[in-house]
Amino acid sequence: MSHSASSVLVVDDDPLLLALARELEPGSDLVIHTCASTAEADRLVAHVQIDVALVDHHLGSGEPTGLAWLIGHRRRDQECFRIISTASTDFGLAVDLINQDTVDAFLPKPWTPEQLLALLHQGCEAALIRRHNRSLVHELGTRNAELLELASRLETLVEERTAHLSEANERLRTAHAELARSQGERIRLETLGAVAQLVRGLAHELNNPLATILGYAQRLQMIHKADEDTKRRLGVILAEVDRCSSLVSQLHGLAQPPDEDTEAIAPGELLGRAQARLIQQGAACPDVRIDPRLPIAQGGPLAFQQICEQVLANAAAAGAKTCRLSGRREQGRVRLIIANDGATPDAEQIRNALRPFYTTMSAEGHRGLGLSLCYGLLREQDGTIELAVRSDGPGAEVVITLPTATSAPLAIPLASSPSVPTETKRVLVIDDEPLVAGLLVDALADFRLEADVVSDPAAALALVALGGHSAAIVDVHLGSVSGIDLARRLIETWPPLEGHLALVTGDGDVEAISRATGLPVIAKPFRMDHIERLAMSFL
Repeated sequence: MSHSASSVLVVDDDPLLLALARELEPGSDLVIHTCASTAEADRLVAHVQIDVALVDHHLGSGEPTGLAWLIGHRRRDQECFRIISTASTDFGLAVDLINQDTVDAFLPKPWTPEQLLALLHQGCEAALIRRHNRSLVHELGTRNAELLELASRLETLVEERTAHLSEANERLRTAHAELARSQGERIRLETLGAVAQLVRGLAHELNNPLATILGYAQRLQMIHKADEDTKRRLGVILAEVDRCSSLVSQLHGLAQPPDEDTEAIAPGELLGRAQARLIQQGAACPDVRIDPRLPIAQGGPLAFQQICEQVLANAAAAGAKTCRLSGRREQGRVRLIIANDGATPDAEQIRNALRPFYTTMSAEGHRGLGLSLCYGLLREQDGTIELAVRSDGPGAEVVITLPTATSAPLAIPLASSPSVPTETKRVLVIDDEPLVAGLLVDALADFRLEADVVSDPAAALALVALGGHSAAIVDVHLGSVSGIDLARRLIETWPPLEGHLALVTGDGDVEAISRATGLPVIAKPFRMDHIERLAMSFL
């Protein structure tokens, strides 16, 4: 541990001992000051920080005792190493003083230069450790105060964002309800297309700040694990961000593209994939039992998986522990039944199940958009959906019909395992949101990846052409420029980027973008485990 020279104070009324102390050769890391009285010592300590104080207990007539002076100096400087010296043979007193922490050491007279130097060096080391510990304690207190202030600011920001999102959601709900009352069923459903544009833009703008808040809150939570009060505050932030993200997801369901091409699908595989996705997101999900003899249907795989996720989520909210999927062919169509053992719906719930914004669980945060969105998705694929009472006992069942498929379904790809990081590499982050870009840089650094940030597509192409980046992360929306087009141009400019380029989006249609581009896509707000998997794939 490197440090400047330590200062030693020797206070004694014996001129010979003071002269002997001044003649010592302690080395360049120790400076000895001598005083014949406590008045001289007081003047010295007012200007010099003393690391070791050696004071004679009996300083002569008119002087306080050395012990009294050391006690007073202790109140001024607790880290100073205190030594009492005396010719008295009362060692019991010395032991009591040391045990009571009044002094740190006892040096009997007469002492030899070797004894004194050894004790002075020991005292300097002890004082240095004390001062270093006090500095660490002070720094820790400062850092904790800064962390609490940051957590408080984040909590306020989350509350503001939540209030804005709730207000926007309420306005959308009111506008939609007024439109539904004044228009017929056909016009009401067609209006969802117009509302989708508003919701898509709203979701994109809200997901950027949510991604920043969520990411930094998670990083703070990983760094400060021991502070229970900080963990509680960060837990509030994460819960509120999850609430905002849930609202955005529900609203964004209105903006899903209705023109997905239909193909032969295996309903059982897609239901299993929907269950796995809910479990991965930490959502409640019933156990799923699938009839292995299910017929193949004609539909949109992404839309049908989304429908399955909503049906499973509704069943879990109704208290269901198990869902069973069965099906058969009827008059050229496939009839699928997802039965659960949750609460049995009454006549009013069945009658209004497909009506937008109808819910009996608004207090739990439900918005009543689930089955109405499923109805809209199926309607575009010549399908139907309805809620009914379970035919073989208490509970509910959702009945879905789709056209019969004429060909075998495509295989559903499995996610590949991330590779193990082996060396530090450089990643180019292209995003016009500075806070989101900064979060990505910080998160990638946690996994030994250095990153550069640009917001201009032309600058990104120029940097990539230099060949210094082994991977890139591109925002799908870069103002008026398409991030997807830019990603293709980056690979053309620097072919080694192929297989090491990913997209980020706040629009929520991750699977559709990934399927269209063949690139990995992460959604805002993203969690640290998403960034970790992406970082592993770059290494």
